[in-house]
Amino acid sequence: MLLVLRERQTDHTYEGCQRDVQQYVAQNLRHGGYFVIHDYFGWFGAGKENNSPIKKVIDEVVSTCNFQHVLIDTGYQSFVIFRKPVPND
Repeated sequence: MLLVLRERQTDHTYEGCQRDVQQYVAQNLRHGGYFVIHDYFGWFGAGKENNSPIKKVIDEVVSTCNFQHVLIDTGYQSFVIFRKPVPND
């Protein structure tokens, strides 16, 4: 088995993260491949709501069901792992 991991650090804005998921990940990740986004938690407002632009993009990815949602790590780095499904998987 060959494991390939490529880091792609964006500007952490909603637009930047959304663009990466819609363009880079959707076009370049092979079926069965995984991608990781971090910083799901952070940017907390005064009322303790999570205002992370990354969270907003991740929540949209989960709601579209285009990728399999594997994990949300609630620790410091708050990694979220997705898998691009294999057709007929």
